[in-house]
Amino acid sequence: MIAKTYSTMIRFYLLLITFSLCQLLPAQDHYPCGAVEMQKKLFNIDKKWQELQERSEQLLVKKKGGFVANRANELFTLPVVVHVIHNNGSENISDIQIDQALANLNAAFSHSGPYKSKGEGFNTEIQFCLARRTFDNKATTGVNRIVSGLTNLTMETEDQALKNLSRWDPSQYINIWVVNEISSQSQGSGVAGYAYLAGMHGKPLDGLVCEAKFFGKSPSDDVVLIHEMGHYLNLLHTFDGGCTNNFCDQEGDKVCDTPPDQALHSSCVFNSCGTDKNDSRAINPFTTDVNDMTQNYMDYSPFECQFAFTKGQAERMRLTIQNIRESLLQSQGCLSPCVSTISGDISAPQEAVTGQNVNLSFSGSGATTFVWSVDGTQISTSSAQDYVFTTPGTYTIALVAGNQDVNCVYKTKHTITVKCNLSADFNPTISEIKEGENITFTSTGTGGKDYIWKIDETQVGTGSSIDYTFPHPKDYLVQLQVSNEYCSQTKTGKVVVQSACGDSIWTKKYTSANNWNGSITSIGEDGSMVSTLSDNFKRMILYTNAKGEKIWSKTFEKSDYFRVEPVILKDGSILLSSTINEMNFNRLFITKLNKAGDVLWTKILLNDLNSNIFRLGSLKNGGFCIATVTQFYKFDKDGNIVWSYKLENRMFRAWTESINGNIMILLDKDTLTDVVVILDANGNEIIQNEILGKFNVNYLHNTGTKDGGFC
Repeated sequence: MIAKTYSTMIRFYLLLITFSLCQLLPAQDHYPCGAVEMQKKLFNIDKKWQELQERSEQLLVKKKGGFVANRANELFTLPVVVHVIHNNGSENISDIQIDQALANLNAAFSHSGPYKSKGEGFNTEIQFCLARRTFDNKATTGVNRIVSGLTNLTMETEDQALKNLSRWDPSQYINIWVVNEISSQSQGSGVAGYAYLAGMHGKPLDGLVCEAKFFGKSPSDDVVLIHEMGHYLNLLHTFDGGCTNNFCDQEGDKVCDTPPDQALHSSCVFNSCGTDKNDSRAINPFTTDVNDMTQNYMDYSPFECQFAFTKGQAERMRLTIQNIRESLLQSQGCLSPCVSTISGDISAPQEAVTGQNVNLSFSGSGATTFVWSVDGTQISTSSAQDYVFTTPGTYTIALVAGNQDVNCVYKTKHTITVKCNLSADFNPTISEIKEGENITFTSTGTGGKDYIWKIDETQVGTGSSIDYTFPHPKDYLVQLQVSNEYCSQTKTGKVVVQSACGDSIWTKKYTSANNWNGSITSIGEDGSMVSTLSDNFKRMILYTNAKGEKIWSKTFEKSDYFRVEPVILKDGSILLSSTINEMNFNRLFITKLNKAGDVLWTKILLNDLNSNIFRLGSLKNGGFCIATVTQFYKFDKDGNIVWSYKLENRMFRAWTESINGNIMILLDKDTLTDVVVILDANGNEIIQNEILGKFNVNYLHNTGTKDGGFC
């Protein structure tokens, strides 16, 4: 962008839509950029534009390593459409003037003609043609002429309206709008042109706008068009970021062979920064301080100073064309209309495996010549062929088809994902054993030829199976790497080896003036524990974490309570139940606490229960059960009785819950016989069996069968 009025340099730190507002001055004046206000306006309208440019920059960084060897010497020719927006004045420039503008543009990008005579520059191997074919295969001159008052344009408010007058598919053509006058609300009149960076590729606003008075008039005047085309292909100003030059490929204009610059130049020799050699990496070509690159098309210096792009700028533009603006390479806009049309597509699978013969063929008509490539490397000129992928990855298959008509060129692509043709697995992958025990590991994968077994990163075998004795208590990492001539896969497993002596993880001892004794009553799913302790006078409920560290405790007078029994419920809350004898009548107290020991609610049952609590337990649904000597009760999570079951003079011994909510109760009938009762989730009796013999148990442990039964 180049301006007519003198002002302070505006540095660019935002990478999104860089508007280049080209404002022309006499040679002795500066050319400050007036794009910042326009950028801010667009950012405020929609942040997606900034995100688009940031993603394009990330893509360039990702692709930068491999593009030089891929298509490095190929000439890229891009189709251009010129929309002359005029009001029947001098801005309705002739086709000859448009042709001259394109000729000067091509001379600048090839560093030839009037620009080469000024000094050293770089041939970008990028050229431009006026479109010869419309998108629907009709002949065109590549020039559209539209009568409109928008030829005198206010860019902040009328940019979209201008481009809506005439636009060709911006993913297939470079649109250039030529107008009489560009004005800016923030910069005033005289703006000579502006363009968008590559993050806008294919969007309705994408393209360049230039004033007619600087379009095809002379090689110096066409610096405006050249400069804007540089922006279109993702070049930044040489003075972006000022003198900062610690990482030349990440700061400023992100091109290392343009020295740091912070000036708006009025002459062709100037040095505004002394930081040229700050980046000590090999990619920085400057080992001493040099003058500002006023000859660069992306600098702000008098037009007669400018005549060159650098190699680094050419690489950035070509990388942009190959990736962000890649659809322009598929465009046929530079060809005359095709008479013998070609239609069809690539016939190939979406997925394949290494070592597999993949058939590639053209399913269509009109083609007689074929050029196939995989990731840019030519593989065949047949209409169909088999291809073997030897490395896993995602590949782009490209076909360029033609016939006897040189203007009939058909380009299409197909993406295929190639996976490794083997799998790595072994049995067992998880095991728990005692120290000194042996395990046989056996490969169960497919497609492997070579095997490497490792235990804790140490190789222990190379066959399809191994035997290994684990000597010490610890967790071992078992790893199998399976490979063949194409690829390899790895599978890992774990063996937990416990001490044969049952070593303790931790031990805690609590001491106090009271002679407490008792046991752990319940363990929560997070490893927390609740214990019942007592001495001659009191009872205590102790709550600890998984490491046995005390969280809280609650003390009760023993004389008031026959029994205090806690349990940790499924949600981590704690349930306390106790009975108090008053006037030879037992009351049942049920209290629910949160993990911090705070009381959530308390229930008192007077008449339903008239005997001591024998067992309290948690249910899978968050509720709980209480068994007395003669009754069995099911409660919901809020302490309401759901149902009860009378034990009919048989004493309760133990209970457990099945997968589907059925409940088994073990009862003591007499000295020789136990009774098993199974109730459904609603308390209805399903079965009752007498078992001759006694189970010496206080708890039942159910493994849970899929049919809701018990083991």
